[in-house]
Formats: sequence, C-alpha cells, structure tokens
Amino acid sequence: MVRGFYEIGSGMMANQKVIDTIANNIANASTAGYKAQETVTVPFDEMLTYRLGTDQAGNDVATPLYERSWINVVSDTVTNFDQGAMKLSERPLDFGIAGKGFFQIKTKTGQIAYTRNGSFDLDEEGYLYLSGAGRVQGTNGDIFIGTDNIITGSNGEIYNKDTGAYYGKIELYDFADYSQLVEFNNTMYQSSENPFVSNSEVKNYRFESSNIDLAEEITSAMQAQNLIQSQANILQMYADVLSDATERISAIK
Repeated sequence: MVRGFYEIGSGMMANQKVIDTIANNIANASTAGYKAQETVTVPFDEMLTYRLGTDQAGNDVATPLYERSWINVVSDTVTNFDQGAMKLSERPLDFGIAGKGFFQIKTKTGQIAYTRNGSFDLDEEGYLYLSGAGRVQGTNGDIFIGTDNIITGSNGEIYNKDTGAYYGKIELYDFADYSQLVEFNNTMYQSSENPFVSNSEVKNYRFESSNIDLAEEITSAMQAQNLIQSQANILQMYADVLSDATERISAIK
C-alpha cells in the first residue's frame, strides 16, 4: 500500500516536470532560434543501475538494488535541434543560418557561447551584439559596424551599403556531437567539445523562428495534465483505503 503512494507520487512529479518543460516551450514559441525541449522519464531501477560505480577491476557494474520498480523519475531534458522556419524580416540586423551551425557570442563575462538566434542589434559602442547575451564574434573577434546601413553576403561578410566599406565577417561554428551542448538562457549553448567552422550560408533580412509545434505541445500538455489528474484520483483512493484499514485495525480488541 505504502509502495503505491511512492509509485503514484513519483509519476505525478515526473508529469509535472513534463508540463513545466512544455510551458517553457510554449513561452518561447516566438523566440528566434529557440529549440524545443523534451523531458525524458525512466523507471527508478534503471536510474539506479545507471548511477552505480565500478568493480575492483575498473569495469562498469550494473547491479539493480531492487527486483523491480514502477516508480518513474526524470532522467534528462533533451533538445530538438531541427531547424526552424526561416522568416523574412525588414531589419538589416536580423540574420538566419541556412543549414547547420551556430553564431558565436562572447558574453559580458568573457565566456564563449553559441546560438541560432540571429536577431542582433548594435550595442552602445556600435558593435554587433545579441541583446541580453553579448557581442557577436567574427573572424577577428568583436564586429564593429556602427550603423545598420549594411549589406551582408551569404558567407557572412558585412559591408556598408553605400560606401562598400568592409566591417567584418560573421563566423559560423558547428559541433560533431550536439548531445554535449548545454543549454542556458533559452537560446544559448556551451560545450566542452571544440567547435569547427561551418560553411552554412548566412541569410540577411531573415531570422530562424523556433521549431515549436504549438498544436503538438498543447496536446502533450493536456495528456500530462490528464495523467496527473488520474494519478491524484488514484492517490486519494489509496488514502481512503489506508484510512479505512487503520480505523478497522484500531477497532480490533
């Protein structure tokens, strides 16, 4: 009986995490370059097996602590890196990537991060930057342009639209293993893996929309909410049965 409480309670917590992830996806549906996330759940015994250490010979050991468990826990949150739709824009500082790769951003703390969000602006000093993140990095570091009167080639080279003056080149980078990318600040990523230069095209007057499917997200949220409601009803039944059993036992003389 008590085990039932743990099983149902763990399921409710896992489904609540699913709903939280979906809510974040929906909230960022209109964020340029945002990538959908999905919460993955596994049975508790599988989670324990994964976390066990090694034997004396240094070999990985997978010895379950229990014979079987129906308790579900959140294992991971994975990111869907499929490309979003390319949208036309009237802003010359909007950029999209046609293909694989990321823009490189140097944050205000000096860290290097990567993003698909190409809705850039000019900072107070005239450098190309991503609002709330940092300066866009080019072949030679920060890119100073000082104006939005620009034209950009598909290779990322930026020129003054009137004079033809060269400002710099937006460099794109990619990774061999996207599973090593760690998300922060919704559209930013970091990795312990060294990136390589991407040859994908830079599209000016365009930006990549999020890859969120709102209909799918809403459907998944409703399913998770229905599961939580069903689990809550079953949990109440367990509580009622346990209360009744307690009363009956206490009445025995």
